[in-house]
Amino acid sequence: PLAQGAEQVEVPFSKLLELDGLPPSKRWSRSAVDGLRIPLGLDGAGRVVSLAVDNEVGAIGAQHALLAGATSMGKSTLLHTLVTAGTLAYPPEELELYLVDLRAGVEFITYAEMSLPHARVIAVDDDPDYGLSVIEGLAGELADRGKRFREAGVANYRDYREKTRTPLPRVLLIVDEFQVLFPSSDAALTTRAATLLEHLARQGRGVGIHLLLCSQTIGRSDALTSTTMDQMRIRIALGCSDADARRLLGDDNLGPARYTRKGQALYNPAQGLKEHNREFQVALCGASDRTELRTFILDRATKDKGARPIPRRAPQVFVGSEPASLPACEPLGALLAEGSWPVPRDEVKGWLGEPVAMKPPIAASFLPEAGRNLLVVTREEEQAMGVLFAALLSIAAQRGPEHAAFVVLDLSRAGTAWAGLAERVKAALPHSVEVGASRHLPHLLKTLAALLEKRVAADRALPLHVYWLVLGLHRARALHDPGHLADPSEESRQMLEILKRGPELGMHVLAWCDSVRNLGSVRDAAEEMRLRVAGPMEEGDSSRLIDSPAASRLKANRMVYVDRDDPDTMLQFRPYALPDADWIAASLGRLKSRA
Repeated sequence: PLAQGAEQVEVPFSKLLELDGLPPSKRWSRSAVDGLRIPLGLDGAGRVVSLAVDNEVGAIGAQHALLAGATSMGKSTLLHTLVTAGTLAYPPEELELYLVDLRAGVEFITYAEMSLPHARVIAVDDDPDYGLSVIEGLAGELADRGKRFREAGVANYRDYREKTRTPLPRVLLIVDEFQVLFPSSDAALTTRAATLLEHLARQGRGVGIHLLLCSQTIGRSDALTSTTMDQMRIRIALGCSDADARRLLGDDNLGPARYTRKGQALYNPAQGLKEHNREFQVALCGASDRTELRTFILDRATKDKGARPIPRRAPQVFVGSEPASLPACEPLGALLAEGSWPVPRDEVKGWLGEPVAMKPPIAASFLPEAGRNLLVVTREEEQAMGVLFAALLSIAAQRGPEHAAFVVLDLSRAGTAWAGLAERVKAALPHSVEVGASRHLPHLLKTLAALLEKRVAADRALPLHVYWLVLGLHRARALHDPGHLADPSEESRQMLEILKRGPELGMHVLAWCDSVRNLGSVRDAAEEMRLRVAGPMEEGDSSRLIDSPAASRLKANRMVYVDRDDPDTMLQFRPYALPDADWIAASLGRLKSRA
């Protein structure tokens, strides 16, 4: 069964599946009630070696694993084999995956592209904060399962499944380069990560939650507590250093330090006790094998027609180097899918982006309260347009034409991909949308001021809420205070009045400015915009804008959201990119079809 050459040994993935009893007719046929058994490769006698997670909770049980393999020794291949074989063997209601690549590599992206139904989370970033949030999310799942088990009067996963006959998948968390969770520069994060991993390792086994921690070197695994290490009974070693072999397997079990062939591996389910060694060759799961998985999933989805026992959600995908996708915003998607207008509420959410955490999308909350205006400060015009369009579409989806109207001062640059977007929105939305350029500013302000006076006279907010978007506050020269030597312009006085009195009466401003410096001449107006979004900027500017240097430490495609009236809301996020024209047209069309 092994194809051998002068310098390599190759195990075809298809051969592994065949020998493990997984022909096409047997896929998605295994139950996880008694554990998991996922084929990885073949030993020298041609026998299958599998990752075997059992259901025991005593000293002999094996529920969690450590994996080490030096660069180019086949770690990525092993992980692809594990994920692909596991998701072919077990249906989504039996196996759920949390895939976290802290190398910021691309290995797991393929599973996001195929919307792998087993995947709950697919994260590709070297940000330890997001990795920690995944572990926190899984700790929440552990607590939820514990409560369910207590209510059912059972002590462990198998008993729960057998007594209730309720589908509940086993969870496998795979963290590649897990040592990133332990940055030497952040003792608090390191301690929190180590504590949570120990909690998951000790308590997760009883509720069907299992860990696979991987790294090119486990030298930093000393941040793992001894209790966690004791729980990681399964040890898998590819070619690695002598120090890693000692740490992983023990002083008398150093064979992997001499491995030179890619994919040559050792499986040991007993914390490295030498008599439990099984050497094997990892099966080669290539792109064509993953394509076959995708084809199988699509075919199965068509046949099932949504009849699986557990409704599957799209995985939460986090690619830290890319902006967030507005079409993937779940709450907005649910609203756009509605066939009628929702009942208007006092609070209207403007979704802005996806958090650097396993949490719901970041949203600015527009309430009838003073200061509920949004200020976006970033030098990246496209980034600002993405955030403000997302907010506009969010508002329009929540409040029908009788309850929301929009005024857009469009000072965006000509010749850009977003030039003319405001006019396209005006043509497609069923709401009232008035769009003007710089020369129309006096007229727009006069209109808004008249609307404000009506509300002041009525001493209440009217059913129709008005949202004024300023796309380029720094370019609206008429709004800038000329300084102490001259009186403020009529336009700047009108704007300040709208900002101060408007929110309590159902009128809100959403504005973009390119820098903190250019806010200097509209300082009074800026103070009335308490909801703030900051892109990357200098430390001093960040402190002036959001009372924190946080924006000076942002990576590309990251922003910070702050409600200055609630300091606990400081949240880092990936802003929504402007979607393509077809998606925008389709989304606006859905809203128009309601009218």
